[in-house]
Amino acid sequence: MSKGKRILIIVICVLTASSGLFAIISGIIANAKGDTRSATSTTVIAKVGKEKIRYNEFYELLDYYMQSWYGVGADSLDQYFGVEYGNSIRESVIDELIEKKVALQNIKEYGLDKLSDEDEKEIKALMDSYLDDLSETIKQSIITDYTDEDGIFLLSDEEFADELKLQTEQFREASGYTDEYLFNYYREYYLINKMYEKVTENNLPTAEEVKEKYDALLEEQIKSAEDDPEAAMMYYDYGYNDINVFVPQDIKYVKQILIQFSDEELEELSGIEDEAEEEKRLNELHAKLRPKALSIYNELINGGDFDTLIEKYSDDEYKNEEPYASEGYGVYENSGYVDSFEKETLKLTEIGQISPLFESEYGFHIVKLVSIKQKGPVPLEDISDELIELVKGEKQEAAWEEKISLWKEGMTIKKYEDRYLSEETAEDKS
Repeated sequence: MSKGKRILIIVICVLTASSGLFAIISGIIANAKGDTRSATSTTVIAKVGKEKIRYNEFYELLDYYMQSWYGVGADSLDQYFGVEYGNSIRESVIDELIEKKVALQNIKEYGLDKLSDEDEKEIKALMDSYLDDLSETIKQSIITDYTDEDGIFLLSDEEFADELKLQTEQFREASGYTDEYLFNYYREYYLINKMYEKVTENNLPTAEEVKEKYDALLEEQIKSAEDDPEAAMMYYDYGYNDINVFVPQDIKYVKQILIQFSDEELEELSGIEDEAEEEKRLNELHAKLRPKALSIYNELINGGDFDTLIEKYSDDEYKNEEPYASEGYGVYENSGYVDSFEKETLKLTEIGQISPLFESEYGFHIVKLVSIKQKGPVPLEDISDELIELVKGEKQEAAWEEKISLWKEGMTIKKYEDRYLSEETAEDKS
């Protein structure tokens, strides 16, 4: 995310229970109220007119963002990204909070200053969903804490219910999450979403705009493939592009039957440090497993159904998981699979072709070519729905930002950067 780019998580998604749980159940806020950078600090870090944004509100959103997208808390931001990039994320979060305040000060424009019965019902549903999530999280925590090493849960049903009630009350007291607070909290996010819908409802893409976006992405991805084929393939394979409109190289999709060494044997191999000794042991394990592997292979070439034999014999832990179960594994040059797996797959040229039985450091494999995705542009009609949603989102974001800018005119907005940004040290700069 570049500096200044908007996260837009306030506008397009409502925060869930986990945002508070991450900070509080993990003990982050314990007795830290005197620290201006603690999760519960009420230090003012920005003003929108006379309305104040406090550090705890900022921290909660930042922590939610970090936990949701990166699996680490707000306290780890600089360690994870570095100070400069970490501060760009902080700026994005504070800008989103400012936008929220600006929008809420203009709700009369869309007649949202008075809630209907249906509005209140929906806000209450958001509250209830939060409390259900909270209860489930605390339940799981109690089960973990009160289960002994033999897997026996130590509380009776009555004790469990009492403990759940106690911990829930303690959590809500510590966090300040009263019914009134939660209603107001979800009311704000509900109203922001309603306003966003009203501001952006007429910003639907035309066919010409979708085609222009397709052409721009295609030109960009073709150039990336020419400049750095390996990086382009990684972006394609891992879904780093907004939408994949160009296949950087041929991809062969195969299903496999894996006849694997036992877990104990794999662990033994991983513990051998001497290369010659490891190779010797690997040969011994292959010799031991080969009769079973040959028996399965012979069953296959004598008319056995590949998918049936996968289900019957394969030790591949992902054999029943999508997309592998239906599409297979996408293999291309330098795709990162075991050398023999990649080599034998790339030899296959005809759909339905089956490889010989081959070895790897995991055991034996048989692969079947199920499809080939050829290098070149993805037809526009194949991804038109995705492109429409992408262009629609961009147009809506632009409309929202334009509206926010109009609302900001004449408003007094102040940010106290020294109260929420990290200082870059000499070590950081080097």
